[in-house]
Parts: sequence; C-alpha cells; structure tokens
Amino acid sequence: ALEDPSSNMIHGVNSLDTPPNGQEHIHLRLSLSGRLGYYWLNKNVPNAELTLTPPGASQMSDASGNFVFSQLRLGNYDLGVSKSTDLGGINSLDGIKIVRHGVGLEPFTDPNKLIAANVNGDGAINAFDAFEVVRAALGLENLASGDWTFLPPNPRSYRPLGATLTGQDFTAIRMGDVNGDWLPSTEPALLAELSEPEPAGGTPQDGSASTSPQLPRIAAASHR
Repeated sequence: ALEDPSSNMIHGVNSLDTPPNGQEHIHLRLSLSGRLGYYWLNKNVPNAELTLTPPGASQMSDASGNFVFSQLRLGNYDLGVSKSTDLGGINSLDGIKIVRHGVGLEPFTDPNKLIAANVNGDGAINAFDAFEVVRAALGLENLASGDWTFLPPNPRSYRPLGATLTGQDFTAIRMGDVNGDWLPSTEPALLAELSEPEPAGGTPQDGSASTSPQLPRIAAASHR
C-alpha cells in the first residue's frame, strides 16, 4: 500500500491497457475517528452508538469514548450518534438548581447547562423543567427532551469525505444533569469530586438541597 501527500492509504492502482488507454483506478482507504466527552469535566462517554451511512455501519464508543471507522472509500457520508444507557446523574438537586436559575438566584453561565436544563423543550427554564427532572429521576415519566443530547447536532455530514479525518468529536449532555455529577455505570468514582461545587453562598436556607426527592418543596419554590 502507498500513501498520498495527506497520508491517505492507497490500496490499489490499476492500470488499464485496453481502451481508454492509460486510464488508472486509484482506491483510497480513508478513516473517520473521534471521541465522545461529557460536557462537564470532559468525562469519558462509553457505549454510545455511532452510525455511519452509507453503508449503515455502527459501533459503540469504547471505555474512553473513542470510535473509529476505517477502510472507507471517497464519498458522501453521514455520522450519527445516540445513547440509551447510563441514565443516572439526575435527582432532586438538579431540580433545585433549575428552580434557582429560573428565579435568578443561581443563573447558569455554561450554555451546555442551559441545554441540559430545558427538558420540556419549551425554551424556558423554570419550575416546570425542575418538576419533570425529579419525576424522571423517580422513574415516574420520561423526559420530553429525551435522555441524551449531542453537540454538534447530528448527523454530521461529509460532502464528500475526501481524506482521513481525526478529531470528529461529540459533546454528550445527559438531559436534566445541571450539576454535572453524571458518571458512566462502568466508572465508579466519588461524585463529590466530579460534580460542580456549591456556590459560595452555600445551600439554600430553606433546606431544599436535601438529597431525597421532595416534589412539594420544589413546587413551592416555583412560587417565590
């Protein structure tokens, strides 16, 4: 095999002696690779499904969040990503933070947190989102937004894929997780070390930062 100046592998050069004389067929073998990282602290996101069409090939991101599609020919492709596992990371603490953002006490400054908080998809972040997050954490309903969102929006298109590409990364957002304490189920760790620290003002004086889900308390906070 040969390489072109862009380090693309050339696996075959077929010269034709029959008409049209001098015609050559060059077969490139390209690859497409990247990584899925979590929006908070860039944690690894394993077991996300990457789908490349055509030909409809799929694979799961590995333990480090990496993926690679190889032996690709020059052409047009779409790369999509989805995930339906590792659904922890949301609880009443997220609901409380969403309420505090909604009333202006603890505004989110990270744009990815604004995405994570808007679980009902209405474009506003308020107690309705908080209520839905707590109900989803208790297994009472599914999030209207779906469990995961990926950036950039997918599928990602290549028109065409003309060279080997690395760094085709995605940022994963567990919807509802605004304090960043999501972890993959295969990676035990101390959540306190990986989650967002509390603001300097400490926890709310009404005690609403309890780790046990308390729907009435969140609902009451929405009327402040």
